[in-house]
Amino acid sequence: MRKSFVRYLPYCGVIAAATFIFTTINFTVPIVNTKGCLVHLGAAMAVAVVFMLPPVYGALSVALGMAMYDIIGGWTMWSPFTFVIRFLQVFVLAKMINRPTHKTLFAVIGFILAMIIDVGGYYMAEVIIYGNWIAPFANVPAEIILNAVGIALGLPAGLMLKKTKLARNIQ
Repeated sequence: MRKSFVRYLPYCGVIAAATFIFTTINFTVPIVNTKGCLVHLGAAMAVAVVFMLPPVYGALSVALGMAMYDIIGGWTMWSPFTFVIRFLQVFVLAKMINRPTHKTLFAVIGFILAMIIDVGGYYMAEVIIYGNWIAPFANVPAEIILNAVGIALGLPAGLMLKKTKLARNIQ
């Protein structure tokens, strides 16, 4: 384990920093009856990283990068929730995408599970933070849009990165 950790540590740091930076690139999409949908490129990074690093290291990198954004961006109370949700989301997606057989089927299942983890996780986080079981439903469409954008941008980027010499060296 120690040898693997030392080998992947520099990549984890770079990907965590890149995830933080990509998460700062965001915009709000207005949606009726909600406070809007924050769409950020960190969601694409969460998808792309599953093609670069083993599941635990990729999940840790993305979780750290997005949790750092929450802390520095003024969303401190969300940081622990973001860390857990993003770790689980990327870990499950990486495990499903990197299966040796039936790649397309498991990739689709992985994207669905990752979206369920994200939407369900942030729903429960809002319930815990605000103490209301009904109001968090208003943000479900926003989370679905964020995940769709992440898949649409991250999947092609991840597939291209997977073909690079760097990705082959990392794996």
